[in-house]
Amino acid sequence: IKFLFNKGGQIYESPMDINATPKLLFSARGNNSGPKFSPDGNELLFTSDRGDHSFIGVYSLIRKNIRWISPDVSNDAFPVWSPDGKRIAFTSDRDHKRREIYTMNADGSGIARLTVNEEFEEVPTWSADGKKILFTRQIKEPDDTSHAANGEIFIMDVDGKNEKRLTFKKGFDSGAKLSPDGKR
Repeated sequence: IKFLFNKGGQIYESPMDINATPKLLFSARGNNSGPKFSPDGNELLFTSDRGDHSFIGVYSLIRKNIRWISPDVSNDAFPVWSPDGKRIAFTSDRDHKRREIYTMNADGSGIARLTVNEEFEEVPTWSADGKKILFTRQIKEPDDTSHAANGEIFIMDVDGKNEKRLTFKKGFDSGAKLSPDGKR
């Protein structure tokens, strides 16, 4: 069993052995972070932050190369594989200066914007059946006089419809996950 982590802006792999030496998987410009194995375990999805922009990369563990998905000068981040590995959910400010939730095919085609509002959104997560996406929206409540946003958890269908707010408490709620069987 191996695990992935980022250190010094690069992505490493290491066995679950306290005496093991981590192995640099690849070297790429920018601050590379958030590695995630594809469902079949053959590829890694990650974000490459270049300072004024960031984009999504896919590293092939078989071919030992990086494929940049839909690179441009926007800020794409928080990529996550769909359970079948055919689609990727992510956040981007590509259509305006607020992060929204998008999906695309694993090859970078078929980009679809799912949310449209004036808030920032982040950390999308797929349901195990691939039919829903859970995410965090940073909401500035009208009665809040602080400069901090309130993070709330939302869920929606994979086409962006039937959006529903799940949390309603002050403080920053983020990083929600659905149980694998959908029952918890």
